[in-house]
Amino acid sequence: MTKIEYYCVLGIKRDQSQFFCADRANFYELGKGTQGVAMFERLKAWFRRTFGIYSVKNDAILLYYLSTLDVRARWLRSRGVALDPDGIGLLEELVERRNKLENCPPGTYSEGDAWIEVYRLERLMALLEPFHNLIAEIRLRLDEALAERASAEPRLRAAFILAEANAFDRSKSPY
Repeated sequence: MTKIEYYCVLGIKRDQSQFFCADRANFYELGKGTQGVAMFERLKAWFRRTFGIYSVKNDAILLYYLSTLDVRARWLRSRGVALDPDGIGLLEELVERRNKLENCPPGTYSEGDAWIEVYRLERLMALLEPFHNLIAEIRLRLDEALAERASAEPRLRAAFILAEANAFDRSKSPY
């Protein structure tokens, strides 16, 4: 078996006036200005895909998920939801970890590890949200599952109805 090695360098001039690609024998100018930037970004993405380097910045669905967590964190801060000192610390940790994940360099996380971290952040967010928000969120997600005809939707809805019935004391009127 023959091992083939190939080295290529993508580069940008310090003043960003020229973008280039060079290998052992050749130097290729990618262009100048916006054309050069576009070609440079396409080549970077190609190298990452080709060599299996996962980048959070190239995962549109994960970035969307992170943006929803950002909006929810901003909502908690802006509404002045009564958080105890532990809750405030947890919110700060959540925001810090979200920003760290979104801005990490390519190759820091595998795709699976990035998604595990996002789901962890979502579970932390659930600990901070007021109870009435969580009930509405569960109903919304169950309705989404129904619209998508998810096979687990009836079972999940039944479990939710049972849990909700056991969670509330309906024997006394609050008035």
